[in-house]
Amino acid sequence: MPNIAYRDIEDPELADLVATIRARRSTGKLLNLDRMLLHSPPFARGWNAMFAAIRNQMQVPRHINELAICAVARLNNADYEWIQHAPEFLAANGTQAQLDALDDVTSACYDTTAARTVDAKGRSVSPASTPTRWLDQMRVLPQQSGWIVDGGTTTPNAC
Repeated sequence: MPNIAYRDIEDPELADLVATIRARRSTGKLLNLDRMLLHSPPFARGWNAMFAAIRNQMQVPRHINELAICAVARLNNADYEWIQHAPEFLAANGTQAQLDALDDVTSACYDTTAARTVDAKGRSVSPASTPTRWLDQMRVLPQQSGWIVDGGTTTPNAC
């Protein structure tokens, strides 16, 4: 059980928003994430609109979209995201072998043939067609007025 109670989806003030979220969900059921986001209807509305566009309006094939989401889930140890999207990837004709390969996504080499590789600050750091593996060790520290990057390194390692 979460530390904050889920919002009641039967609340009449939320009826239109809940219906919109249900319409986006393939099962028509709200996830616990949706129920938590309903604590802030404007945020839930924006979240729903953004992900409706990502899911339904992009020209990226669905299996590639889901594969990218699964890769980010693995990189961030986001089990909840993985549990939601791995089945979606498989349903979009992805394979279990492709999902299994993501277990080692942090050691993957990225093909930079079409673009120059940039670091976390957006600086170009290697010429096109240089396969690299990135280890980003930037330190981000909280300050009273926000966040600052304090030192650290972004180092390319040969594949």
